[in-house]
Amino acid sequence: MDGKRIGILTEGELLTLKAKMAHGVMRYRKDVEAVIDKSCSGGNVRKLLPYVNKNIPVVADLQEAIELGINELLIGVAPPGGGLPPQWMNIIEEALASGIRVANGLHIRLAEEERFKKYKNNIFDIRYSYVPKEVAHGRAAKLKKNVILTVGSDCASGKMTTALELHQCCKKRGMKSDFIPTGQTGMYIMDNGFAIDTVLSDFMAGAIEDFVCEAAIRNDFVFVEGQGSLIHPAYSGVSLGLMHGSAPNIIVFAHDITRERLAYFDKAIPTLEEQIEITERLAGYQRSCKVLGISLFAAGMERNAVEEVICEMECKYGIPVFAPLVTGCDRFVDILEDYR
Repeated sequence: MDGKRIGILTEGELLTLKAKMAHGVMRYRKDVEAVIDKSCSGGNVRKLLPYVNKNIPVVADLQEAIELGINELLIGVAPPGGGLPPQWMNIIEEALASGIRVANGLHIRLAEEERFKKYKNNIFDIRYSYVPKEVAHGRAAKLKKNVILTVGSDCASGKMTTALELHQCCKKRGMKSDFIPTGQTGMYIMDNGFAIDTVLSDFMAGAIEDFVCEAAIRNDFVFVEGQGSLIHPAYSGVSLGLMHGSAPNIIVFAHDITRERLAYFDKAIPTLEEQIEITERLAGYQRSCKVLGISLFAAGMERNAVEEVICEMECKYGIPVFAPLVTGCDRFVDILEDYR
């Protein structure tokens, strides 16, 4: 869709973890005109979410967003299970009736809902735009190119952001790099990729294997967006499927330093030493692989406090530590230069 002007619906969730899709899209796309969220109306994203760093107004309702010129409504939340809040149905129908395209990243297929069938040509169910069905054959493990997978200590811990920021930093240096989205947010940002959580379990590894092998033909560095967490009781399946299928030789471990317990699952997050050991053991069965660095998500922390944590962690773990949205990625990409 050319000339896209996006309004993002987060009604009541803008400042929560559930709005991670909205946060990612706002940071990396340049065509977001408004956020619809009555609880924060009158505010601005730059002040409400400093790490997103975009001058986007927050309005109270769809009509205000229409007055700002939106022609696409993005459902900007990603709650556990990907369900749709019932109270949002009327807002979505109002948008469709007004001729506004609706982009939906949830598991529910809006185009197949009875009340929306007459609008199906104006609905984009992101997760289902491409669903691979291919068993893995171990081809990625034979690659000579660098495959960098982000693995996290929890869900929503900065895996997509880390991979995207590293990819963009590499591109600025003229390095041959690609980024493979594996979730609905990355797909919407990049207009390609696939959602691993819509793929049948037997085909998860094969899906990412195909993407990685194709990207490796033209690039020296292939950044794979990780999903979930290997130790998360609810989301480890997609994490392992991506690891086995992509067969990385480099892993960047993403960690939210403000979080002590797993999101959506009340269990303590294990130590990073334990998680890094598990990660390297599991990845090493496919291809020689190591955790080369740690990426920190540090929302709400001042830069000097983040830099102190980085210094402490580098001394403790003996590998580079960086915070992409605070300190940037250049120090880590300096190391990747040696892998050309």
